[in-house]
Amino acid sequence: MAPDSASWSREELLAAVAERDRVIAALMAEIEQLNRRVGMDSSHFSMPPGSDGPATRDKRAKKAKRRSSRPRGGQSGHDGHALV
Repeated sequence: MAPDSASWSREELLAAVAERDRVIAALMAEIEQLNRRVGMDSSHFSMPPGSDGPATRDKRAKKAKRRSSRPRGGQSGHDGHALV
């Protein structure tokens, strides 16, 4: 409160509290909107990957790819068809 708030009337105090409540509600709405936007990326929205932030791009680049337990290549004993 302001230093001279001790001399305020009851109505002035109620008006000040109501104004603070309006400001707090507006800020909370803005925080909620920003939190929703933080969770948005191209992986689950129809947005181009270039619109992702740097943190999302880094996370996608570092994501480990699962390797198959099966060996690579054709079946053992198969001669193959290479250009020679």
